[in-house]
Amino acid sequence: MVKVCVVTFYKHNYGAFLQAYALQRYLEQLGYEPSILNYDYFRDHAILGISIKKIKKPISFAKTIAYRLSRYKVSRKRDEILEKCAEETMVQTRYYKTYKAVQQDPPQSDVYIAGSDQVWNPTISEQGFLSRLLEFAPSNNNILCSYAASVGVTTYSSETQKLIEDNLKRFDCVSVREPASADMIKGLTEKEIVLHKDPALLLTAEQWDKFAVKVRASKPYIFIYLAQNDPDLIQYAKTLAKEKGLEIVDCHGSVNYSIEGSINGDEILSPREFVGGIKNAAYVVTNSFHCLVFSIHYKKSAYIKMPPKGSDRLAELIKNMSLERITHPTYIEEDELNSIYSETDRSEERRVGKECRSRW
Repeated sequence: MVKVCVVTFYKHNYGAFLQAYALQRYLEQLGYEPSILNYDYFRDHAILGISIKKIKKPISFAKTIAYRLSRYKVSRKRDEILEKCAEETMVQTRYYKTYKAVQQDPPQSDVYIAGSDQVWNPTISEQGFLSRLLEFAPSNNNILCSYAASVGVTTYSSETQKLIEDNLKRFDCVSVREPASADMIKGLTEKEIVLHKDPALLLTAEQWDKFAVKVRASKPYIFIYLAQNDPDLIQYAKTLAKEKGLEIVDCHGSVNYSIEGSINGDEILSPREFVGGIKNAAYVVTNSFHCLVFSIHYKKSAYIKMPPKGSDRLAELIKNMSLERITHPTYIEEDELNSIYSETDRSEERRVGKECRSRW
């Protein structure tokens, strides 16, 4: 059986976890033997996940540390929950504490995949950036590629460009998630660049049903999850809940906010409850890409508001699936859902499966 090692983010937020889980499950369906590189970049030469190299900019470094400290209790609890879920639902390589350890004794595999998510964003856990360029992968008849990799920045430094150019020369195929990422990478490699959707869209709603777990709720509720802080969106959810007689499930995001009176209070949801929470919600309110993905899977009444930063991937997915209606705050009635989601289909997973089989 062909072994596949996937290098991606997966332990510190819901979206990253779910895209990694989906890619592993999908590769298993195709008959491969996948595992996730268990490299803890968050603790590799870092303080609270922040590279110690950033201490060269002391004011910015101090502000980021202060913010992380304000979130420490919630973040630590969420990370523990995600870690436990990874142990229960994913196949991981042995644990690597540092990138040097990965280089010295890399996991043996036939195929190495970088992605999905913003693996080629050097500002996210830069201490692990080389691992996400597959720099550690042995050079002996292995296949190196990316799947739905995302850049997440608008420019690269000359140093980063050189790293990408040097490492992508070894890649057999390059797949990115958004046209903007394709534009960024196009000038740094002679390889053909293919566009693919996020792995979370490769599994069907029925397949996600097997993963999903219900959240504790006694009556219909609004599910809210913020990837970026937005007081107006929180107020929208509160007002809608009052008007429609709904409760609120607050899936505490990666930003500082709290909603008084939410069903779950300070309780942190697991990734399985994240999916189940969306599946069974009466309404979804979010500015998160992956919350949008699962709203699409389950054809939910939803209000998706574009975040101030990094809205390209949401806008692209909404445009491709003709879902502009869910970006309007006007309440969506249940009888509108069939027409809203009529353009969504399952062609992507069929295309990806065909390409994987032909290349590997």
